[in-house]
Amino acid sequence: METLALRLYGKNDLRLERFALPEPTEEEVLADVVSNSICMSCHKALIQGEAHKRVPKDVARHPIIIGHEFCGNILRVGRRWQDKFRPGQKYSIQPAINYPGRELEAPGYSFRYV
Repeated sequence: METLALRLYGKNDLRLERFALPEPTEEEVLADVVSNSICMSCHKALIQGEAHKRVPKDVARHPIIIGHEFCGNILRVGRRWQDKFRPGQKYSIQPAINYPGRELEAPGYSFRYV
């Protein structure tokens, strides 16, 4: 599936790019983004690049999709999540969501795909 996203490659290096997404795994959910906000936290990540505590050190090789306040529609659901989500559902992301044990990683800062 092809997508269009604003990706961060490092300090002051944002690029609007069209690229292919990998096939989702059984542990992933594929969703489209209907609305995404850019805020001061995103600006700080842009200014600091890989020096930002949430931006991966290898962001130049593995750019991240910027923006962590978004909503959309679920398109496909991997087997692991089929008891919680289904295609066609609406979703929104809680901006300060954290993964236990990886508290500094968050959507809009740390991941190649959101």
